[in-house]
Amino acid sequence: MKSVSDGEQGRLVLERMQRLGSLLSDCGYEKDETTLMLTRIMICCFSDALHVFGSRSFYDTVREAGKGRAGYALHRIFEALAGKIPEENSGKKFLPVISSQIFSQELPEKEFPEGFENVLLSCGEIRFEEISPAIFGALFQNITDREERRTSGAYYTNEENIDRILDPLFMDSLRAERKKLSGNRNGLKKFLKKLTQICVLDPACGCGNILLRAYMRLRLLELDVLEELYSTGQRVLDISLVCNVSTHQFIGIELDPVEAGITRICMWLTKRKMDLAAAELFGIPEVLPEEITGMGIRVGNAISERWEDIVDRKKLSYIIGNPPYVGARLMTASQTADMKLAFGTLSGLGNLDYVAAWYKKTAEFIAGTGIKAAFVSTNSITQGEQASILWKELVYKHGMEIDFAYRTFVWTNLTGGAAKVHCVIIGFSAAAPRKPEKILFDGDRRSVCRHINAYLTEGDDVFIISRRKPVSDVPEMVFGSMPNDGGHLILSAAEKEKMLEAAPELARVIRPYTGSEDFLKGRFRYCIWADGTAPDELLKHPLIAERISAVRQYRERSSRGSTKILALHPDRFGEIRQPESGKYLLVPRVSSARREYIPVGFLDADVIAGDAVLMVPGASKALFALMSSRVHMIFVRAAAGRLKSDLRYSASFIYNNFPFPDIDEYRRAALDAAADGIMTARKAHSELTPAQMYGENMPEDLRAAHRINDEVTEKIFGFAGSSDSEILSGLFGRIRGQH
Repeated sequence: MKSVSDGEQGRLVLERMQRLGSLLSDCGYEKDETTLMLTRIMICCFSDALHVFGSRSFYDTVREAGKGRAGYALHRIFEALAGKIPEENSGKKFLPVISSQIFSQELPEKEFPEGFENVLLSCGEIRFEEISPAIFGALFQNITDREERRTSGAYYTNEENIDRILDPLFMDSLRAERKKLSGNRNGLKKFLKKLTQICVLDPACGCGNILLRAYMRLRLLELDVLEELYSTGQRVLDISLVCNVSTHQFIGIELDPVEAGITRICMWLTKRKMDLAAAELFGIPEVLPEEITGMGIRVGNAISERWEDIVDRKKLSYIIGNPPYVGARLMTASQTADMKLAFGTLSGLGNLDYVAAWYKKTAEFIAGTGIKAAFVSTNSITQGEQASILWKELVYKHGMEIDFAYRTFVWTNLTGGAAKVHCVIIGFSAAAPRKPEKILFDGDRRSVCRHINAYLTEGDDVFIISRRKPVSDVPEMVFGSMPNDGGHLILSAAEKEKMLEAAPELARVIRPYTGSEDFLKGRFRYCIWADGTAPDELLKHPLIAERISAVRQYRERSSRGSTKILALHPDRFGEIRQPESGKYLLVPRVSSARREYIPVGFLDADVIAGDAVLMVPGASKALFALMSSRVHMIFVRAAAGRLKSDLRYSASFIYNNFPFPDIDEYRRAALDAAADGIMTARKAHSELTPAQMYGENMPEDLRAAHRINDEVTEKIFGFAGSSDSEILSGLFGRIRGQH
């Protein structure tokens, strides 16, 4: 069956609804009222296309009310659908009575603006019968503003991403089994019975997109089998006698009662759509579906609810969903309470995103069973500190194992202005002795694995922990110095020039200053730097004293006691880690994931490094070569946290855990030569910034220098000729040995 909710017809629906929404707002409807009105209109449009309203259309009813009376017509229709008008007085037989918040809630009757009726009637030109009711989720996201989505974590899943959940979880195996049974009538009949025994729970169902898709795909598979079984011309008089996959096999939990109501209605509409397909296949009259009941959708908080009271664990087959995306530092008080309810006193709980609560609750529920689960989630739970905190709990305490996973991809849907969310999909279940091989998806690549770890890479379970010191024999990496000054100690190049023009003697207390963005863009800012040796008269100069006074006031106003103490020395940075002499290796804390290598570089100690960068004082050229290598970048991409999609380099998680090899004099000489090659290539392109040099158009001689460095480092590590996955597996193995 064709489903084009992501195609032109779907986009047309959203455009028309957006226009209707604007017109409703113009006549005084509040946002919640507009959302409810559009939802009702969409239900009517779908119902009309699916022949629920009989021979006369929904649009005819609006027209017959008379020009300018579309509002009156809609309200009478809605009253009929809510059962408030007796059928004989309603003028026509509408949907079965829908006892839900969707139609029972009162909406004010207003005079709709000119143009509303025309836009509404133009919806009759759209082929709603070809569109999945899952489009309701996209409608909600279109209406909901970005701040509301951020707070609730509601991002609706399109069908392409839903199929990424369903296919490896159970649809691939069901399709393979069905194909194998072709021509085997008894086997196919048993297969049909198996389909009716599948039970699916979505504990964060929203508008039901994932449940709807799962139900539709099982019905389509059922129809495919029925088509073969009844191809001999055997008559079918009643669809219900042969189509036995039921909406009641699909259970949802949703906090928002309006969205739960939409899910019930959409499930009903999807059932109607599938029944029409069956009626057409078997050439039998259409039968109106039964009245909408609970449809297995429950309003409640999935984290505080007892799932045992909602679904029989012995009958449940799969748990699927797209739980809310809310960052660890962005949760509301109630969401924080949910996390504590789910995890108790787990160490590091404050660093976990809200979605982790669904993983924990699911792991507890399916431990020791054959139930399989799969969620689409923000990629943060497979990176950095979160991966270790969450998956240690799931693997060691609850015995979970990852069955399949999609590595990071950008979530998309129908809404043109939708926020970009970087997601992963993880299928997991209780570990068992003879489980099938695991499947790892990365873009278009599909890899069969023996085991998938928390970082969604092939290899044994390994959990990278925060370390204060490096596990290898390398110099310590530290943060740059933190001004904690309200910006008053930092100068732009223009401000520095103006100050020195007025008082050249101030050059003694002004130093070059760099942060991550400064370094990548090849520029310097400047800072007032009092290291205890500057004469008092310079610090008392009006141009300097004014800024120092502003720093004092900024720190004194702080609510933090430690910052208030810093007001005693307002001429100095809040935290000073700058080396006194020599050079240091600078590493940006955030770098684009599109770069093949993170640009690192040596700077003189005279250049003050801010806290947006990391630095390794006294670093060698050999260390520069190792940190500029493919081997190092493979580890960074797997284990580093992300800021959106950008890599977040960390001393405690990346540098301190990376298994740097032991270096003898021969190896050191080879690495020094490779480092010199990279630095020479950079100097040849001094007109470019580091960001430009390491962008999409990386100079060929620089790329060649890095390739030589890669060959040298891979040989030293013992990874010559190895693939990325082999290198990562080897690195994780060494880390396990270090733990």
